[in-house]
Amino acid sequence: MAIWPFCGGTASTNLPVPPRAYQSLFQGGEADAFAARYNATGNAITGATYYGSGAYDQAYFIDLDAQENIFLFGQTEAPNGQLVFNAPYNIPTAGQFIAKLSSRCHFPADGIAFRRA
Repeated sequence: MAIWPFCGGTASTNLPVPPRAYQSLFQGGEADAFAARYNATGNAITGATYYGSGAYDQAYFIDLDAQENIFLFGQTEAPNGQLVFNAPYNIPTAGQFIAKLSSRCHFPADGIAFRRA
């Protein structure tokens, strides 16, 4: 693995996001989910983005595909589905999301929201 991804939730306004991050600013609410990546040696953050709304958002799991695209699983209380893009199946106020971000956290590639279980 050439990068080490990590995720979580934050209310910080100073996440070290690089230029072209998908979301470069904290969106408000109790917390925003975030995704980030360390380089292969673990001594520098080489990509990061907020993934949030004006409500509570939290990322719980992160994984990579063979192209190092980032898959993020989390929970949102966003009332209008604003974290769901290009999803073939979605329920906008369902509460959970799976997001696919580029390997550098630049944009959402696609995503799916699932019904609360």
